[in-house]
Amino acid sequence: MALWEEALRVRGSGPTKAPPPPPRAPASVKGQRSTQVVVKIATFQKTMRGARNTLSYIASHGGSEDDNRVYDDAGRELTGGEGAAYLASWNIVPDEKNFSKAGREATAEERKAMPDAKKYYERQTVHFIVSFPTSHSLISDEKIHDLAAETLKPFREAGHRYQYAIHRHQANPHIHVLMEYEGMEDKLRFTPKSLNAFRDHSAAVLRSHGIEATNRIRATDKTVLEKVKAGEERAKSPTKPPRPSASSLESQAPTFYSRHGAGLEARRAGEADRISAYRAAALPELHAASERGLKEWAEGRYKDPSEAATLFKELAAENSRLAFWHARNRPETFGQLKEDDNQAQLSGKSVRIGKEWKTKATDAINQAEATTPEQIKEGRKATADRNKAILAEQRAEKNRQADLAFLARFHPDETKVDDPAAKTATTKKPRLWQIQEGLGRLFTRKPTPEAPEPTITHPTTQPSQPATKPAADLPDDRANTGAENKPPVTVEETMRRIKPQPKKGRDDDRNPSSTRGRTR
Repeated sequence: MALWEEALRVRGSGPTKAPPPPPRAPASVKGQRSTQVVVKIATFQKTMRGARNTLSYIASHGGSEDDNRVYDDAGRELTGGEGAAYLASWNIVPDEKNFSKAGREATAEERKAMPDAKKYYERQTVHFIVSFPTSHSLISDEKIHDLAAETLKPFREAGHRYQYAIHRHQANPHIHVLMEYEGMEDKLRFTPKSLNAFRDHSAAVLRSHGIEATNRIRATDKTVLEKVKAGEERAKSPTKPPRPSASSLESQAPTFYSRHGAGLEARRAGEADRISAYRAAALPELHAASERGLKEWAEGRYKDPSEAATLFKELAAENSRLAFWHARNRPETFGQLKEDDNQAQLSGKSVRIGKEWKTKATDAINQAEATTPEQIKEGRKATADRNKAILAEQRAEKNRQADLAFLARFHPDETKVDDPAAKTATTKKPRLWQIQEGLGRLFTRKPTPEAPEPTITHPTTQPSQPATKPAADLPDDRANTGAENKPPVTVEETMRRIKPQPKKGRDDDRNPSSTRGRTR
């Protein structure tokens, strides 16, 4: 574990006597400012050029001329030239010594067109953002400097140099940090668990300065659990707006969907009844080789090969690219699949769709549709809408059961999963559960259990209490281990046990730019 992660785990390294986090108001309250601390990794840089560009960006996008200032890890204000000179003194490997395997094997011309992320190997710097959940009028630049110094203290003590800038051009004041990836003794290693520990540390720093701040995982919120049970929300907040509910066929092939959408939605919803409320069109024949390839594909995959071939032709006449896509990815579009489906694929090489054929086929389809009574068209649409509603309900229930299975990891006593398959999924302990378990030990290093000393009993005296308690009297995590019930370890003892790990990377003898043993 890196030294900066150790500092976050050891009690006393952060702000002392920080008040506990206040209860968070419901998010639905209008005008309520969120108290969630935000720590976001923006980019990684693998070259000096990328680091200079990032430094220039954070120095010139503060919102106004007064905000376009950069400060070093000691809080000193730097000009543009001073910031670039300080950046040049960092432990950044020259580009010609940092090529990846692909970069070394590429030619000079190929290397020019290759992106830096693929061309180079080692990460040199990292750009991340720390946002403070308060308004601009309630926090001054001086206070932000104090917050930045305390928030970044674990990195500074581990020997990672950095520069930061204050930005006030958005809703919350925040700092942009450009940090040296390789410190005095180790390299940075951002994981979900260490980032969450960093957020906890930042929230504690803010609370010590009288700013209301919390770090909460959405999955641990009971209000989210209740909304998931009611089917009002998903367990994970969507990062993108939901896609339109309209099918791609409904928007890109409206004629095909109007004729065959009812049967398609019935198959999607699990309805086995066949729906054929359309007039057959006199489609022209394809080339003999294409007809043969289409027939082989349909006979290998569908219970009704003739209908599958006809539906493929109709969709290809309206949108040939969409027809081949559905043949590869949504084969149920063209009929009910066989149990012994051979998974045969259809391509433009085996079935060729010409422009002249598409024109004739489109005319035949339009002629057949023109002779279809309006009553049948309305019935097809109503049937398709009903089956779409059934499918939407099935998907919503499936998502709800999956979300309850996910939330059961955080609310084992309050979550009931109806799906047996989902119940078995809750027995596993994934990475997110491990993150949640580690939240309470971020500032405390758990001592390694030691073997108990043997009890020596004098033959003439009655033995006192046994050295170890029975397994039934021990806590759950210590039952059947034989470990002693020792008193809590002090901060001094915990700090003594921390051993800095040697950094992984380049050898000192081969690379003179290594910083092991470097002094400032």
